[in-house]
Amino acid sequence: MIDKGILFLVPALDSSRLLPRKLVRNLQGKPLIFHLLDRIASWCPEASILVITADEEVAMLAGRRPGVSISHPDSSWSRETGETGETGETGEAHLYARLLDRWEAEQRRSGDPLFIIRPAVPLLHDDDLTRALTLLTPEVDSVVSAREAMREWNLQGGVFASDFGAEGNDDGVPEAIDLFVLCRRRVLESGHLHGPRVQLCPISADRAIHIRDRHDWWVCEKLLERRRVLFVVAGDPVIGMGHVYRTMMLAHELMEADIAFLCTAASELAVEHITHHYFHSIRQDPDESLAEAVIRERPDLVINDILDTPLAYVQTLQAAGIRVINFEDEGPGAEVADLVVNAVLDDAGGPPHILWGADYFCLRTEFIHAHPRPFQEKVSGVLITFGGVDPTDLTRRVVRLLGPLARAEGVTLYVLPGPGYRQKPALDALVAELGLDNVVVNQGTRRISDYMALADFALCSPGRTLYELAHMRVPSVVLAHNEREARRSFGKEARGFINVGLGEAAADQRLVELFESLLHDGAFRRELRRRMEAIHLTGGLERVMERIRRVLNS
Repeated sequence: MIDKGILFLVPALDSSRLLPRKLVRNLQGKPLIFHLLDRIASWCPEASILVITADEEVAMLAGRRPGVSISHPDSSWSRETGETGETGETGEAHLYARLLDRWEAEQRRSGDPLFIIRPAVPLLHDDDLTRALTLLTPEVDSVVSAREAMREWNLQGGVFASDFGAEGNDDGVPEAIDLFVLCRRRVLESGHLHGPRVQLCPISADRAIHIRDRHDWWVCEKLLERRRVLFVVAGDPVIGMGHVYRTMMLAHELMEADIAFLCTAASELAVEHITHHYFHSIRQDPDESLAEAVIRERPDLVINDILDTPLAYVQTLQAAGIRVINFEDEGPGAEVADLVVNAVLDDAGGPPHILWGADYFCLRTEFIHAHPRPFQEKVSGVLITFGGVDPTDLTRRVVRLLGPLARAEGVTLYVLPGPGYRQKPALDALVAELGLDNVVVNQGTRRISDYMALADFALCSPGRTLYELAHMRVPSVVLAHNEREARRSFGKEARGFINVGLGEAAADQRLVELFESLLHDGAFRRELRRRMEAIHLTGGLERVMERIRRVLNS
């Protein structure tokens, strides 16, 4: 909860020779200083703001904002000499303390804690202020802004050495920057802007800009022009992680946008994965509706990858002025969305804003530049992968059933569970119990295309991997986890796949027969591979991104 007793002290004391009148110049339609004052007011409407300035134009404009008080230092004060000959931090601290005494006497209240924040920082978010306040614990005197994850080099024995790989420092160290200091009121009395017990508050590089010159101004202008895109995604042991993988791929393509992820309340697995890959992620509060969570983030565009959407949800977002794009959506919300991409479903007809079929499948970069393995008469490798989560644990069943057969034939099984697969210890125990030295297990690999290039055929579920196997010309036996997956029609024999429907309903004997058939019938495998050669997926991502940008910029 935000402390209503916070006082924001905004020292607008610099007269910039590099950028004259910078605080009153218009940035994106309003004076630069208004960006900070409006940010504070939206984050904590009850906060008090004290602007310290000797510039009458700054004082006039800032004083027009509600809740803002103006304080003028004596005409003799300057950053170089202070008021009593003090210089630098000590001079500033004593000036702020004296002006705060005056303000507190006039307002008959105390300002504590105290946010000392530079006025030319238009890119700070509410999240940055909230994080700083959270870090000001009873054991901390001051919280200082810092730029995220900087590598540090130190002079050691006459040469520079990096701290990369040092214990506890694999992600680099933050670099303190002059955006803000959050401190206890008593700290200023000691003649400092921060006390001895300091905590750093990391700010992402695209927000950690203090405008000092024309270059800084241009960068901020371009960053403020970005549209905000919010990916709403679900990822858990029930529905799997395919939605997460796809949205992260799209996010990497939208470099021109301000990107954030909103994970549904049950999607703890998605939050872990997205955060691990350095995207900003928010989790829906269980007490709020998904529409409320989205609107709170104020995006220009929402990209939903949560399966079927309700009509009311999409209409609520559009009524708030938000464009809506949905993936894998057969729900009523698809009818009114601005764009729907159903790449894993064959054309079901309908309005032109719904894109159907494999022409819109987004193939990852690693596959676009990968080379299929030449056809081999004798099988040496088989791939086993059942998605990011494998909710029905087909992996263990297939390894138990087919592992000994493969070992007898001198065939290696490449088993690739996804990062959300929770049965890895049980799988390892099974491999050890059966003595399967021909089984290679690699969970969560980011080089699955390399393993596909080692495989003569595969056993898989009908998710994104199915299309990647087609691109790599790997004939496959397809087992679905649920009825929704079983309805997908891409994985059929006309395209080089053998679809057995629901994996749980498939008899063991049927799987053994298919395995042995693909193992020994080279002509059959060759024909399945030939059918895959008619499938071309490399242009799908470009088609989808072109349509997304068309909606974003409309």
